Amino acid sequence: MPPPPQTVNAYYNPENNEIVFPAGILQAPFYDPEAEPVTNLGGIGAVIGHEITHAFDTSGSQYDEKGNLRDWWTPQDKQRFRELAQKVIDYYDTMEVNGNQVNGTLSVTENIADLGGVSCITEIAKEKGYDLKELYHAYGVIWATKYRDDYLSYIMTNDTHSPGITRVNAVLSATDDFYTAFGVREGDGMYRRPEDRPHIW
Repeated sequence: MPPPPQTVNAYYNPENNEIVFPAGILQAPFYDPEAEPVTNLGGIGAVIGHEITHAFDTSGSQYDEKGNLRDWWTPQDKQRFRELAQKVIDYYDTMEVNGNQVNGTLSVTENIADLGGVSCITEIAKEKGYDLKELYHAYGVIWATKYRDDYLSYIMTNDTHSPGITRVNAVLSATDDFYTAFGVREGDGMYRRPEDRPHIW
């Protein structure tokens, strides 16, 4: 059963091979008809890319284009994907928020989708000649959140999504173009060595 239309969320349903966007998410900061295109690309564009990527995360990739649970990958592709997914897990396992360790295994599907979504919007922004600083700022705004300490501890052990700050900092730290856009260098807080930045798509 679909969520109420006022729900501010979106999801991918592999059994129907569908992406659902309740009307509630089509408002600022995710989408604003008066905003610049780059702002909406960093907002709802990232969410769309995120949901599309769910079709090819560690869970969605087990379903075919008709929503059937079917092994359609070649053995070589599946093995390579597992290796790359493990790099995502290992990368997120190094993250923490307020002393709470991120569980890379628990959050791997959402982390892959976040990385895929930002990869998509980065390529579109570059093709359109948009300012990547504005793009990444808009992306950061949609995940601006505050948590009570107890709730943060709860979601980090129960939620498949990483906390908002991780969804921004970890993803952008893994995005090569972020370094160029903001002049991030070794020694900066969000710097990660190129070999430590996970890439799947």
